[in-house]
Amino acid sequence: FSYAAAFLRIAACVALVVRLPFADAQQVCTVGKVNCLGGFRVNGAGVQTTNTCANACGTNCCTGLNACDDFTGVVCKDGSCDGISSCRNANIDEVVNACIGEESCENAGSNGGTIQLVSNSCIGLRSCNGTAIDGGTITLINDSCIGDRSCSDAASNGGIIQQIINSCTGEESCLIAATNGGSIGGVNNSCKNKWACRALGRIGGSIAGVDNSCNGEQACRNAALEGGVIQEVIKDSCKGSESCRRAAAF
Repeated sequence: FSYAAAFLRIAACVALVVRLPFADAQQVCTVGKVNCLGGFRVNGAGVQTTNTCANACGTNCCTGLNACDDFTGVVCKDGSCDGISSCRNANIDEVVNACIGEESCENAGSNGGTIQLVSNSCIGLRSCNGTAIDGGTITLINDSCIGDRSCSDAASNGGIIQQIINSCTGEESCLIAATNGGSIGGVNNSCKNKWACRALGRIGGSIAGVDNSCNGEQACRNAALEGGVIQEVIKDSCKGSESCRRAAAF
């Protein structure tokens, strides 16, 4: 087995990743927003002020010790970023009804990462902690990542996940998905039980998408680990306990 050859195959497959449209049901902020840069409010003229995001939010967002310290992005005044360090050092374009729980979105999108929208998601202790960190990319997290550590570190280290929709609602269910350069087109209505999709796409793995799948405990664990490639969408599959546990591994 040649790791170099495996990574070449992965590179060739990245272009095949499915790019899904935004979900229609994503939450829209209707109660006012606070635009932040490095933890401080940005005014209507686009100028960073000396007023912290927490002060600008009052009791409506950025609540809890260090909740929005060093946060960059827009937070909705709907209770988002609630909890100790909930959005600390995060870089998220917009947070709507999301990032609720201690360290829930801490460091998400930091160090060159990109997250466009987190909506109705990332609820629970460290639920989205470190997602898309270190150059990772997530376009949308919607109605997903409910439960402690459910999506922590997903798409970190250069990984790419187009969307996580109505998914990853079990404890640690999508932990370290698409890390280290892995690429997943989208996760839809999937990975809802404990350990499901753990390490999916890790270490350069490439998976076109996960649709209505991996709903059993430990289902899809280590799929595409260590350079493995799954080119097609995993659809309506892997629903039993430990099903697909080491698919395409090594």
